[in-house]
Amino acid sequence: MNLEKGGNMSAPSKFLGAETPEDREQIIRLPESIDWDSHIIATYFIKQPTRDPWRLIGGIALEQSTGTWIRVPAETWEVREKYAAKVVGAYEIPNLFQLPIPEETRTFIVQIAYPVENIPTDISGLLTAVVGNISMAASWNQAVKLIDLWLPKVWVEDFKGPKFGIEGVREILKVPKRPVINSMIKPCSGITPDVHAKLFYEAAAGGVDIIKDDELLSVQKYCDPLERVTRCREMIDKAESEKGEKTLYTVNITTRLDKLMDLAEKAIEHGANALMLNSAAGFEALRMLAEDPSIKVPLLFHPAVWGTYSSHPYQGMAYWVTAKLARLCGCDLQLFPSYYGKFPGWTREVNVAIFSTLRTKFYHIKRSFPGAGGGIHAGMVELAIKDWGLDQQIPAGAGVHGHPMGPRAGAMSIRQAIDAAMQGIPLDEYAKDHKELKAALEAWGYVRTPEDAAKIFDLKA
Repeated sequence: MNLEKGGNMSAPSKFLGAETPEDREQIIRLPESIDWDSHIIATYFIKQPTRDPWRLIGGIALEQSTGTWIRVPAETWEVREKYAAKVVGAYEIPNLFQLPIPEETRTFIVQIAYPVENIPTDISGLLTAVVGNISMAASWNQAVKLIDLWLPKVWVEDFKGPKFGIEGVREILKVPKRPVINSMIKPCSGITPDVHAKLFYEAAAGGVDIIKDDELLSVQKYCDPLERVTRCREMIDKAESEKGEKTLYTVNITTRLDKLMDLAEKAIEHGANALMLNSAAGFEALRMLAEDPSIKVPLLFHPAVWGTYSSHPYQGMAYWVTAKLARLCGCDLQLFPSYYGKFPGWTREVNVAIFSTLRTKFYHIKRSFPGAGGGIHAGMVELAIKDWGLDQQIPAGAGVHGHPMGPRAGAMSIRQAIDAAMQGIPLDEYAKDHKELKAALEAWGYVRTPEDAAKIFDLKA
């Protein structure tokens, strides 16, 4: 084995990195020295105590590609040159490797380029490569967090993305311009298909465009998904005959992977016009559904477990990265928390990043329909439209089903709030002639600013 250029580095360390001048020049590169079209570029937030950042950062690149804690014979110079990840950017915050060298923890933004040959065109291979072992090298005060991914066209070409996207869902619903309403049946679980269908009908008749199961309701025996579809299909037809508008029902089919496709096909046979999958099932489960030609309905991907690998400030990966991967794998409809909703810790900046990730150009991948929810009601609609425009879902569960006048009135109150906001009429003014909106504002308030929402949920704005 040829180890001459890099030397025989057998001294153990946390990360075996750029030890010699030859090693540094092999691993630490100018961005122009690599072909970006043949590399995946991962950007990290790194916070570690170190006196030798190049050793640390170079070691991370090697740990996630060809190396381990000692130099092994088969990791030749040629293997490293072709397959090792390369550091193409490293920037210390706040200073740029200047004296005096801090004795305490130091913070960096780092970009590492991974050869696409290393990474199969699936999300499990991608995540193993860019956040695998190093995701376990952080603690409560030390960070190795993936904050962005640049994916070359050659790698993305294998993905088909959403079948419908924003434009396709709008075409199905015959809603060309306004925000669409997505309501979750409440209570989350514990109800029979009969009760579920009655609540569904009231929301649909009131003007809801998309009705989804709660993420907690999937294949429970007391509320079988195929029975739910059968009952709700009747309610879809009944509501449409009355209001002249279509309704999508995203029935939650999250189950064991070996049963997922069969359940999806049976749900469609029973009349399902959309499907829902919990993120706990995984990105590749979503992709399997989206890319199967027999699944000819929109797919909603629910983010319930994303917090386990995105919410920690120092570990995992950023929320907009998870959103990007969901779009890549084919989700037509994507929900996530709103900064003015009930989830603490969310910021407007994160919402901006996710909306941009889902709606801007991404090669051949269609746009996913975003919706920022969690405690949303009619009094927040004006703020939502000011923030995110018209290409959004307005998600509302209790804001529909907890309305003082019932779920039909709850749905009507949100439609009225959308109408008012699109006409530039303040909600409290519009409510004077719309009792459903008036009741919602009296119950939950008029949320003109994030500070107003903070008062409702006792959150820090």
